[in-house]
Amino acid sequence: MGLTACAFMTNPLFAAPRGRPVIKDGTIKTDDGQILRGMSLHISKSYSSRNLTWGLNINNLIDVREKLHMNCIRLNCLDPRAVHDGRPTSAFATIAEEAYYADSVIANAGAVGLYICLDYHCMGEVYDGSTWDIRNFWDFYAPRYKDKTWVMYEIENEPYQGAPPGGTANDWPTNNEVDLYKNHVRRWAPNTMILTGMEPVNLTDNWGPYLKNVYAPACGFTWDSGKDAWPWHPYGGTTSTAIKATWATGVPMICTESSYWEEGDNNAIIDGYHYPAEWCERNHMSWFDWHRWDAADQLHTPLTYLIPDATSKGWAWWTSSTISRPHQTAPARDLDFVLHTANMVQANGRLVKGQAQRDNGKYSIFLWPNNPNLKQKK
Repeated sequence: MGLTACAFMTNPLFAAPRGRPVIKDGTIKTDDGQILRGMSLHISKSYSSRNLTWGLNINNLIDVREKLHMNCIRLNCLDPRAVHDGRPTSAFATIAEEAYYADSVIANAGAVGLYICLDYHCMGEVYDGSTWDIRNFWDFYAPRYKDKTWVMYEIENEPYQGAPPGGTANDWPTNNEVDLYKNHVRRWAPNTMILTGMEPVNLTDNWGPYLKNVYAPACGFTWDSGKDAWPWHPYGGTTSTAIKATWATGVPMICTESSYWEEGDNNAIIDGYHYPAEWCERNHMSWFDWHRWDAADQLHTPLTYLIPDATSKGWAWWTSSTISRPHQTAPARDLDFVLHTANMVQANGRLVKGQAQRDNGKYSIFLWPNNPNLKQKK
């Protein structure tokens, strides 16, 4: 039986979408003041077909909340043509085709009270000199979800491979990032939480002066705007000294990847902690994990390694087996979005892919409720 509006409002596993995330205590937090704890989900045919179907099953997203006790998913989208570290390109022919999957995952997340961090994960301008794809990506996606209160945007994954001290607004990476922020993301999404600022592969220097004195002024915002945060990754010798020095300058920060030793990453360690996530927990900073894209079960790695380690050390982030929270009244458009999608998924066990391709992304089947004159096609 399909999920009905009545069931959506009364079933304790479902709830109205989250309100917009907030900046509090120097990091991104949920609308009720909890730090973000998130898992990675890759949306690309080139990684694994399992990743395409996993997020379409709303029960898997319930498991993220109930089994992992996480409240967010970093949805990593691959550019249709860019190549990253020798991995195959995405097999999606167009961004609109990819949006068929993104719409579903985002709506399912909203239906179960999870946040989404939409990440452009393969940065063309660093790897092959192209700047066309990422601008078109955000011109498509930024307006698409700008009113979805549970969605954040991470402009690009690891666009800058080095450290910024001495950088100026005339630097090529800075100019490109400023253009992306001002003209292709913030332009379309004035109220969305944006993660930006030339996220480094490793954090071994104090980025604070650069981010405050060069980057933010060039983009036309201040870090206390409540709508901007800086993502960083704990690879290649990242030190807590650099993290804390940057944080102390008043730049809101969030770790958007944290690896697992058990998956072969021996370089992601902070202050001797086995998991970077533990350092983030102990310092009250929001974080996402990162696990291998070919895992048969998306929940396997954190369930097998992170949660037992957390429990044994007394730093688990939950107090009961079920997370419950009151939700404020959600905007009608958000409810339309998640209800319509949940009904499509639950009732049919499949999604109507063709329409999302034929309309070139102007509408998708999940956005039809915003126009009552559009009817679902069989």
